[in-house]
Amino acid sequence: MDTLEGLFRQLSRGIELISLVEGASPADLAALGASGEDAKDYAHLWQVYFGPTGSTRKQAAARDAAITRGLSLADLRTIERFVRRIKDHNKAWDLRVELASIAPGEIVRTGRRRVKELVPPKRKQPGTRLRRSADGMWDIRITGPSETIADIYSGLDGTLEAFTRAYFTGTGHNTVVTNVVVQLDELDKIIAGEGDEVILQLTNGATMTGAQFLQRRLAGYAYFGLFHPLEGPVNAYRTQRLANFKQHVLAAMENPVCAWPGCLRGADECQAHHIDAYGDGGDTNSPNLAKLCGYHNGVNEDGVDIPTRRGKIIRRRGATCWLAPHARACIPTGMYVV
Repeated sequence: MDTLEGLFRQLSRGIELISLVEGASPADLAALGASGEDAKDYAHLWQVYFGPTGSTRKQAAARDAAITRGLSLADLRTIERFVRRIKDHNKAWDLRVELASIAPGEIVRTGRRRVKELVPPKRKQPGTRLRRSADGMWDIRITGPSETIADIYSGLDGTLEAFTRAYFTGTGHNTVVTNVVVQLDELDKIIAGEGDEVILQLTNGATMTGAQFLQRRLAGYAYFGLFHPLEGPVNAYRTQRLANFKQHVLAAMENPVCAWPGCLRGADECQAHHIDAYGDGGDTNSPNLAKLCGYHNGVNEDGVDIPTRRGKIIRRRGATCWLAPHARACIPTGMYVV
């Protein structure tokens, strides 16, 4: 037990242990009995904390912080796992000093957060990718602009048969029928040739620029809707309990995706939600309707003026908004988002 205790004590003194490497190469350390991975890591850590560098002050700060915090060899290796993802030399050293200066139990959580802040997410590139599997079931992945992928997926039912029928024979794939939302001020820009600056929302969840809109056959879109900037949908109907087709269309144009903040479910797959609940006297007309997915339609807090748990959809000055619990905020949704 004394030998085991001594081993753990040595491993807990990370900087002291690494100092013994004294510039040895991975091959030298492997010859002494270190595994290939350990030899590579130990040689790298010696270079980081003791080797020549143009950032001597930061090196000393990181070394001193690691000694003060009593970082183990495992802690030092964990720090490098995060630091190696930072390409900028100065920022990498700053992160190393920061992680060496905190409690060992906080290194992983802080490292993940800081890397997420320092490393921008990779922008997806359009294309197709094939993944082969030994069990004979392969995957194909397609990445592209939202309007292109929406066109490809329209009419498919999630089965391989529907996809292969559309791909190989050109049959079985429905013509894309969705609705495009154009506000009057945006329409003026598009007509004036400034369409590249305008982003239009489609009710299947996709987006396109005004210029792309002009390039496509307008017959591919079922309806155009006009919306008053203060009153909301221009067309309104007071009818039965269930929204009719035209009311669904207007609600989808106003909120092309589920009106709940952060939900990306396309309006074509959403339900017509009564802003003022039908059971409480709310009418089935366009100003009282908003598109919500089944889940958020269920958790919306109907029948209360001030929500306390999940929030609710309201209409304020003509615009649909999500009212946060306890009315802490009222966030515009759909076409009213700035």
